[in-house]
Amino acid sequence: MDHVTPPDWAEAFCSTLPSCRLLRVPALGHGPFDLDEWTHGECLDAVMLGFYEHPGTIEPDCLRGMKPPPFR
Repeated sequence: MDHVTPPDWAEAFCSTLPSCRLLRVPALGHGPFDLDEWTHGECLDAVMLGFYEHPGTIEPDCLRGMKPPPFR
């Protein structure tokens, strides 16, 4: 859903790096906005902090449970 940097570009870029791992958040566009209103929005923060603390052991399973707030 990112019209500025489409996922295809991210995949192409990631394929050129030997240890690149691309993580997707369902229904999230270019940036993580208003995550405090998402169901399990804290997951993305936990994944990013985990990457900084232990880059080789990312646990992104909770990303599948993230859901945006209802449209207002």
